[in-house]
Amino acid sequence: MKTRRTLLILLIFAALIGLGIYFFKGGPKTRFSFSGPHFDFLSGPTSEEKSEILQTVRDRLKRCENSAGPETVPSRLARLNPYTNPYYVRLWLKGKKLFERRGQGGAFEASFPKTLQHLCAQMKGREFSPEELKEVRVEVSFAYDLKPFDERYFLEKKKRLSSEMGLFGIFLPEEGRWIYPADFSRRNVPFKKLFRALCGKEKGQEECLDSIEGRAFIFRAFNFVDTEDGSPLDLFRLSPFYSLKTLEAEEVDRRLHLLGDWFLSNLSEEGNLPYLFVPSLGRQAKAKNPRHYWVRQWMATWFFQRLANFIDEPDFRQAALKNLTKNLERTLKIEEDREIAYIRYGGEADLGCASGALMSLLESRHPERAKLIRYLANFILGQQEANGKFRTFYLPADRDDNQDFYPGEAMLALMILYEKDPKAHLQIPERMDKAFRYYRDHFRAHPNPAFVPWQTEALYKLFQAQKNREVADFIFEMNDFLVKVKKVPEGVSRFEELESLGRLYDPSEPRPKASIVSGGHTEGMTDALTLAVELQDRERVKAYSQALRLWLSLLFRLQYTSENSFYVPQQKAVLGAFRISETDNNVQVDNNQHGGNALLKVHLLNRKVSSLVFEVPQK
Repeated sequence: MKTRRTLLILLIFAALIGLGIYFFKGGPKTRFSFSGPHFDFLSGPTSEEKSEILQTVRDRLKRCENSAGPETVPSRLARLNPYTNPYYVRLWLKGKKLFERRGQGGAFEASFPKTLQHLCAQMKGREFSPEELKEVRVEVSFAYDLKPFDERYFLEKKKRLSSEMGLFGIFLPEEGRWIYPADFSRRNVPFKKLFRALCGKEKGQEECLDSIEGRAFIFRAFNFVDTEDGSPLDLFRLSPFYSLKTLEAEEVDRRLHLLGDWFLSNLSEEGNLPYLFVPSLGRQAKAKNPRHYWVRQWMATWFFQRLANFIDEPDFRQAALKNLTKNLERTLKIEEDREIAYIRYGGEADLGCASGALMSLLESRHPERAKLIRYLANFILGQQEANGKFRTFYLPADRDDNQDFYPGEAMLALMILYEKDPKAHLQIPERMDKAFRYYRDHFRAHPNPAFVPWQTEALYKLFQAQKNREVADFIFEMNDFLVKVKKVPEGVSRFEELESLGRLYDPSEPRPKASIVSGGHTEGMTDALTLAVELQDRERVKAYSQALRLWLSLLFRLQYTSENSFYVPQQKAVLGAFRISETDNNVQVDNNQHGGNALLKVHLLNRKVSSLVFEVPQK
């Protein structure tokens, strides 16, 4: 009995010692205190303070070997000293992270000097050439708006959270673990993979949410990086923000040439363009669907030819022709007895690929250009039925889907052919008039934003040929539908507002149905705006020009430049290209076609129409 009592006393004593150690060490290992003032969206670092932070870090990097003693916060940052917002500082060189330091607690005046000391300690012995120092990019991210994790927020909004990835970060105090918004964007983490990152594979979504509540926080962040001239660039999902009031026409030309560099540097020796590049993995990925691969490749080849004609340089023309020739070698099939040609891959042949091939040849200097244009046109016209409808597949003959895409592409290809030689193709406008009437009924029965751009481009050319007011009215009907929720307020400043206005064509939809919506919609809207100007429709001129300004600013954000590709080691694979979307930083070849064609069409707008896009009207 006495032995048991002694053992019990010892156990209680050990437990008390354990609890004493536990509380003496502060309980759970929490690496962040929420005490002290915190700035929010309105009171965060000013542009001048961001510049000072970046310059201080860069200056300290230059003199790590030549100075010693305690660090101090520059006087220009005195306003930030009391704030205890968590932050990180990262240094990047050619896509590789050289340094990372997180300030997770305590006032800025204490944590920032420690960050600078840590920088020199980690860079000790590392020598940078003057050229390398110029290429080093300093990235900073400050957390704000920290709130306790609310399970209901995720469960109620989970249908839209895929489009919100990169807008919020997660903090787990017990683990001292911060996942910043930029981390989600950089790693291309979709919402469905968030739970695996937080809870592992063993827990389901709702179980994971339940386990996180009470021990996690959600937050937003200011994210900025220094540019080549040293000025700070605010990043939103790792993309810069472009004000609707500062868009410049000259910037379109620069970006077209930057995209041209991507085409040249990524064209293989054999003449192939990469289909999909995944920056988070650092490699190319294969297409899962051969049809998707070839439709997108052929549309990119068409734009390659158009861009070659615009840039008008021998090397570029030769590269574009090489790509066209290679794709023809791989996929072109000719039936001489019927004098038709089409694109075949595996056991399929569709209208979209044939249309892309026809438009590519129309822009090219291919030696067999005349014959192949005639054969492809014969094939496309042969797919049209008496009522105007197009059969979208030649093989298999019983397949007839993609009516929202392929007929519009076919109609555009035929109208481009007509424009280049009207006398030789007098039947095309009449045939396209039948298609117009059929697909007007189709759209009214099944309205789809993805239908609008191709049809708008084709029907604008038909209107120019026939001046049929019915055609003009339908162009307006489609594009009114497209901008019905895009009532763009001038002076939009909140990134979140710009996001919801610019990408989601309907607030009830959780995600756009077509990739790079801004690019595709811009292609057609340029023609709709031009038509509205020609017909002096002031209300539509205002609505369409507002939409174009917004979509163009979003296209600028989606394009990889030296400023926003600092975290990608394989610069050649992304520089000049377009991301798929704000939530997907992969590069897919058709996004370059849509985005590039959009920029090219904006660049070629006549002066009167262009002024409406780039000169914001005064209130």
